[in-house]
Amino acid sequence: KRQGFCEMTYAASTFDFGLMMDAFSTLGLKLKRENVSEDMDGVRFLLRDMAPRGVARKRLKARMKTNIDRTKARKKGEKVPVDSNAYPGEFFFFVRTNELMQGLGSKLGVELRYIEILKPYALKGLKMLTSQTAHRDPDDIPPASIADHELNRKIGLCLNRLKSDGVISGAQVCVVQHENILAHCTEGHLGSLKNDVAVRPDSLFLGFSCTKAVATTLILKMVELKYLSLDEPISK
Repeated sequence: KRQGFCEMTYAASTFDFGLMMDAFSTLGLKLKRENVSEDMDGVRFLLRDMAPRGVARKRLKARMKTNIDRTKARKKGEKVPVDSNAYPGEFFFFVRTNELMQGLGSKLGVELRYIEILKPYALKGLKMLTSQTAHRDPDDIPPASIADHELNRKIGLCLNRLKSDGVISGAQVCVVQHENILAHCTEGHLGSLKNDVAVRPDSLFLGFSCTKAVATTLILKMVELKYLSLDEPISK
């Protein structure tokens, strides 16, 4: 469970949605619905900044209203988002301890970036735990055959500049035309807890809903070319 709490805290402090889902799995929390954005919001509120009583009260009232509105909008089986039989006792203790700390800070009029205090300790804990796991060096990947070396050079320079400016941690760009690879560049690392792992051609990225725009474009193009109809059953 220590790993799960470290994952959850570090994920909340860095907005790492993939790590947040890993944290829930590590802790044994079974969700009745998938809404990682809402879950991230909830954990970040749990680890919210400490503030004097007046400010803290306003935040709490706003949060209660948000929770009520969300509950009303949910389906009957999703009113309680987590399976009641999958709440680890350590998680209850963690939540209660955090709320006691919030109450004490409010009473004393303390202003404190609570999540930033916990962040380095969560990271240290994760590094200690992961260092105990054996890692295997990845297999070598043969270089791709590039058709447009000038385009490949320009994309590489652009990615390098974005990395140097801190816009990206890492990225992979592949340009394909008529089944020919015009350019294929990788730059930087995978970020977060994998900032020591370089981006490779076979690296996996959490795209979440980013793929919806691509899928929608392809489907509408297929409709335009008469391959399918928008009213056609998916089963066909």
